Amino acid sequence: MGGMDRVLRQVQARPYSLKNVPIEALHAIWNGLCAHIHNVLASGKGMTMNQFGTWSFHVDSVDLGTQRKVMRTPVFTLSERFQRLYNLRFTRGPSGISGSVPVRELNIMAVASASGQPRELVATALKDIFLYAGEQAMSGAPLRLDFGSTGAFVCTGGGYC
Repeated sequence: MGGMDRVLRQVQARPYSLKNVPIEALHAIWNGLCAHIHNVLASGKGMTMNQFGTWSFHVDSVDLGTQRKVMRTPVFTLSERFQRLYNLRFTRGPSGISGSVPVRELNIMAVASASGQPRELVATALKDIFLYAGEQAMSGAPLRLDFGSTGAFVCTGGGYC
């Protein structure tokens, strides 16, 4: 998570409400978010963060001759609001999110519990992290947000993610 350390330190250094928050607390919040996303996906459900995007599955039924198998491919879709707000172009994969998979809203209390940080701090930190991510991506600077075992969000610059 070396890249996330740099991102979190840059978010902490901005003149917002996180100036006096220890970097360890920001790491705990980010790790709590990553764990929560992983747990939701592991339970077979999707998760959405309205200000950022949705993690879910594309479901395909595969005929194996004597039986049918359901394949679930993890998919991330950047929210249209985030794309518009930061003037980003998001390359979509060949398969989208299936409507048959239930999608939950981000549970801030679950992230707070996983991180051991107060709910208000978690909500503020996540808002500021994704505000920073959007501004960086819009400016054309390369950006990588590592979501642990779930994957990474990468913008290579020029507004393409």
